[in-house]
Amino acid sequence: MYLIKPFEPKHVENLRLDDQMLLDLGGLNEKSPSYSGFIDGSYAFSAGIINNLGMGTVWVYTTPLIEKHPIWFTKSIKNLLNAGTDLYKFERVQATVLKENVKAQKWIEYLGFEKEGLMRKFIGGDHYLYARIT
Repeated sequence: MYLIKPFEPKHVENLRLDDQMLLDLGGLNEKSPSYSGFIDGSYAFSAGIINNLGMGTVWVYTTPLIEKHPIWFTKSIKNLLNAGTDLYKFERVQATVLKENVKAQKWIEYLGFEKEGLMRKFIGGDHYLYARIT
């Protein structure tokens, strides 16, 4: 059984320090559209869009559980992106992906994001900056 519910910080208590720093820097709060997904009661992912100077910044944290349910996960993120873009009337939504994470790069491009450049020595390593312009 799939379940999506509003994000709570306790869902991601066990993040790596670098990931926790990204959440803190992003200004995550209850006002931003953020959700967590569960499969048969087990935590699968958290994701959200932060309103940052009139543009959306997407964040996604996953567990290996999503690899067994990629269609549900991708549809959930598409719905989140569409809802957040409509809510805030964003013309630009952006995200960063670790340079080494080729699988995530392909996935975010599938969601309609385009690679804009490399951000060197960004938190936790080199990241590509992606954007989806509406």
